[in-house]
Amino acid sequence: MGLGASLPQNVLIVEDDEDTSLYVSELLREQGVAEVQTASSGQTAWRLAEATHFDFILLDWRLPSLSGLALLNRFRGHPHYVRVPLIVVSGFLGEKDFHLIQEFAVTGGLTKPFSADDLFKLMDSLWKEASWYHYQQMELANLFKNQSYDGLYFLDSIRELAKKSPRPLTILLLGLRHLRQQGWDSEAESLAGESIRTYGNLPALLTELGRILIGKNRYKEAMNVLTKANELSPSNLDRYCYLGEASLGELDISLANQYFDQALAIDGDASKAKNGKLLSKNLNIYLQTNGAENLPKNFASMLNAIGVAKVGMGEVAQGIEQYHAALHYVSASFHRSKILYNLGLAHVRLKELAKAAKFFSEALKLDPNAEKAKVWLDKIDHPSSDDALDDKARKEGVIDLDHPLKKKGA
Repeated sequence: MGLGASLPQNVLIVEDDEDTSLYVSELLREQGVAEVQTASSGQTAWRLAEATHFDFILLDWRLPSLSGLALLNRFRGHPHYVRVPLIVVSGFLGEKDFHLIQEFAVTGGLTKPFSADDLFKLMDSLWKEASWYHYQQMELANLFKNQSYDGLYFLDSIRELAKKSPRPLTILLLGLRHLRQQGWDSEAESLAGESIRTYGNLPALLTELGRILIGKNRYKEAMNVLTKANELSPSNLDRYCYLGEASLGELDISLANQYFDQALAIDGDASKAKNGKLLSKNLNIYLQTNGAENLPKNFASMLNAIGVAKVGMGEVAQGIEQYHAALHYVSASFHRSKILYNLGLAHVRLKELAKAAKFFSEALKLDPNAEKAKVWLDKIDHPSSDDALDDKARKEGVIDLDHPLKKKGA
């Protein structure tokens, strides 16, 4: 058996055994793959991946300097590589390794030693799956971007699309994430529960349910669900960060740091975990100074309020750090819009107007009705002689993220 007529053109082989790397490279070139690059360490592989957009990856599980586990988590957290076909190759893959692999779309496992037929069969299967999603992008994009659809319409549409999918779980997970981003939490919880009843306690579905529960301020329930997922598949870096997030929602800073540390044990450069540690530190400072009485219960609002407090005390650079860290954990578009707006205000206070305009524009992209962002963009583009923009910015700051970002009286 060989590869099908349609095949990848730029493959990355991450393998520290030179003989295996050479063997697989020659097999792929014989099949007509145009570009095959190799890396013998995780760090080299990641540098290549950032410089070149590969369309297929073969990843050895045990690597020097940066493990296959860390690389898998990095690839699946990267916008370009989230649905690039990837095969994990190892002399031994345990049951929990397979559970982690199964959490991700277009991802498979291959145990050494393997034949050319074994390799080509799995590559062909994953490539066809990835191609299906590629050709469905227009339908998915229209479904996700049409803001006139309500949550119930979207639920019905995503169910129908999942029925046609070679791997329904991938479509269901995309649907759940979109529902969260739109703030349709009840519909998201309904679809997650329905999917778990149909497909069982799959770690990926449990993780999405946990994230939905965090968005609904049900932190203890979220931790129970995420812990169950972690018991099945204990090496998902992002899930440790979500457990840390839920712990912060419960104001349990010590436990949150334990989870962020576990994420960093998988990949010491994981930006999500590093930003989680920063959020923990800032929350601890806030609680020592102000107590918990006036802190919003909603997680996104809580993170934002800490940033507003720092900027209000004149610690503008630290406030900007807080806002950026918060964006690693806030997914709902209307919440992200408010944080981006506050980032714009912070940069106005520093008289960094080009940066401010960038964040006001990003806020508008997420929420076209964000009238205050429009007003500030106009002030920056057409300043009047009596405008002291930094003084005006001191008087503003959105703390309650549950309310629209509009002018008073609008």
